[in-house]
Amino acid sequence: MKVLSKILGVLILLGLVMAVAAFFMGLDIAGLRGFFNDDEAYGEMLTETTSETVDTINIDVETRHIIVHMVDSDDISVTYYAHESRDTWTFGVESGVYTIKQKEKVVFFNFMNYKYVSQEVRSLHLYLPQDVIFTFDLSTSVGDIRLQFDQDTITDDLTLSSNTGSVYVKNVSAPSMNLTTNTGSIILQNATVHGALDAQSNTGSISLTDLSVSALNLDSDTGSITLTRVEATSLIASVDTGRVSITDSEFIDDVDISTSTGGINITHTIASSFDLSTSTGDVRITSTDTSNYRYDLRTSTGTIRINGDNQGNRHSTSTGTILVKIYVSTGDITISTTL
Repeated sequence: MKVLSKILGVLILLGLVMAVAAFFMGLDIAGLRGFFNDDEAYGEMLTETTSETVDTINIDVETRHIIVHMVDSDDISVTYYAHESRDTWTFGVESGVYTIKQKEKVVFFNFMNYKYVSQEVRSLHLYLPQDVIFTFDLSTSVGDIRLQFDQDTITDDLTLSSNTGSVYVKNVSAPSMNLTTNTGSIILQNATVHGALDAQSNTGSISLTDLSVSALNLDSDTGSITLTRVEATSLIASVDTGRVSITDSEFIDDVDISTSTGGINITHTIASSFDLSTSTGDVRITSTDTSNYRYDLRTSTGTIRINGDNQGNRHSTSTGTILVKIYVSTGDITISTTL
């Protein structure tokens, strides 16, 4: 392993020396950028078009961003770039399912290649008829997935997955959504989900804004979860390392949040009950009305304060219709009432 690390270090150093030498030999910054750009190996943009009846889109690519557009057209078209020797693309329609696959051949010692490819060349653009409701099952190993529309768009079920890359959804109404990424963020804006929304990120944040949903299930290993103006029946959120923040939101049933290392901050949010826990982190609730709160608050190392009053490290009450249960190992608990 040490020998491999030394080889990689030498190769990186060699690349830097070549770049500096080229610069002092008269190659300008633009030329230097062009020297390292590998776009020409992908040739001209290619287009694939189908007029067959399709209601499901299935895309599985290894090294492409996926960008979806809804357009005024009867046909489905795809634009993409293919590497002259490494890419294999397949397109096909069967039983209403349009399938697109891209495989990239593994090249031994490819890490020695210092060239990069521009984002546009690494992007697959999918153009769909705007008056058709599609089911989406989109997956990429390295790349972002974007369903960001200028106006409200109705779809069927959404399943979006990126191994290394982020997932973006905007102005979409769907029966259900399943959004996952291993390394990257999940950003959802102005959406309606009539059923369940499941979002999972191993390393990256989850951000939901202006969302109406039934069941909301969120999980992040390393990364924050942020909810702003969310209306849902219930919420289950789990974070290993990261903060959970909820602002101006409303839940018909329970809010269940747990973190291992990270605080929980809830501001102007309504729910029938709160079940909050963290091993290391502060928990803060700020509301315009806390009169109906029934408390079960505990912290092993920290202080409980309600409207500025110190309640020690354990506090419970027997009246109130909204149970606020907060268990903290190391951290403070703060409940505040604001106008």
